[in-house]
Amino acid sequence: MDESAQRRKGVVWNAVGSALFAANTLVMVVVVSRTSSVAAVGCFGIALAVAQLLYLVGLFGVNLFQMTDYKRQYAFADYAKARMLTCLLMALACVPLVAWGMAEPEKRLFTALLVAFFLTHAFGDLYQSLLFREDRLDLSGQALAFRVGAALLAFVVVQALTASIGLALAASTLASLLGILLWGARWARPYHRGLPGARPGAARALLKECLPLFVASFLVLLVFNAPRYGIDYLMDDEAQGYFSMIVLPALVINLISQFVFNPALSSIARALRDADRRGFHRLVAQKAAVVVAMTALVALAMPPLGIPLLTLLYAVDLGGFPLEASLLIVGGGLFALNQLLYSVLVIMRRQKGILLAYSIGAAAAAAMTVLAIVGLGLTGACVAFVLSQVPVLVLFGIMVLVGTRRLGAEGAGDAEGGARAS
Repeated sequence: MDESAQRRKGVVWNAVGSALFAANTLVMVVVVSRTSSVAAVGCFGIALAVAQLLYLVGLFGVNLFQMTDYKRQYAFADYAKARMLTCLLMALACVPLVAWGMAEPEKRLFTALLVAFFLTHAFGDLYQSLLFREDRLDLSGQALAFRVGAALLAFVVVQALTASIGLALAASTLASLLGILLWGARWARPYHRGLPGARPGAARALLKECLPLFVASFLVLLVFNAPRYGIDYLMDDEAQGYFSMIVLPALVINLISQFVFNPALSSIARALRDADRRGFHRLVAQKAAVVVAMTALVALAMPPLGIPLLTLLYAVDLGGFPLEASLLIVGGGLFALNQLLYSVLVIMRRQKGILLAYSIGAAAAAAMTVLAIVGLGLTGACVAFVLSQVPVLVLFGIMVLVGTRRLGAEGAGDAEGGARAS
């Protein structure tokens, strides 16, 4: 297979894998909503938000760093050792949250099982990131698609047969673990077999380097899920259930954006490496324009088309939430733009800038969420979701513009130096 055909195949499989990964939790929520009460959906939704937060502990920001480590700064064994440490930390962090942080037994059970489920995702990502870095986007996408597809199928089948969310989550976790062995680990083996082992202190240095990314990614999810935590604290499980249902299209916006962004990361990295400021700006602007257009279209279509579709999907009347659903779409689009610029800043190795932006964003989100929910209830949670993305977007935009301006100057200096040398 020639290089261009393999790249096209890689783009397709990356899209399929990313779609299934994002759809995995969405389908879970839909299945739970059709077999349980709105309050049960609310319990599942907050447990999911907590598990996703701990999932970031398992990743520790290393995944995107590994995917873009084109200079081979760290060996695969260093990444593997670091991932084992972070997965252990993820499991340990779950214990006090489940034991003392939740009063309801149902929430405790769902949280523990969802953390185990996401633990397999965190470890499986180690192999997918290696394949991505080796420019085998096709194998990376297939490993993700097959593993997540098997886990999703297991959840749907067991939930349909037993109507037990606990049993369905356990089956899904086992299927995901089996998928790592069958696809991810096996396909990645030729790309790390025979390579040097872990270097003393390298895993610690890697985690130290990625610490700002981890804290930032933790804050990313805090900002994104701030309405969920606010609703859990200030409202009830039924309100949480309705929010979990109407937020689905916003998650889909972010999912589709990943299809747009991820295949372009290597091209963006090459443009930065070659000091091609014009090419870099063109690539980023093209991807951002797609997100803006898609967000506007879906937000306008939400009241007449989206709400009836969601009502049919969940078998719950959502006719009273057209404004809230449209607001969440706008917030999802802004979040997707933030994720694009986040990836760009990681490639530029601006970890500390990312941390600063999301520290400000998290503080703003916490304040806005409490004030908005107290004043406007569920509608306020949706307003806060939109507004909390704005400070981060502005700061990220400034950082990228400043960084590329410096890049242009460095590129000009290199060119001038090369001319003098010749």
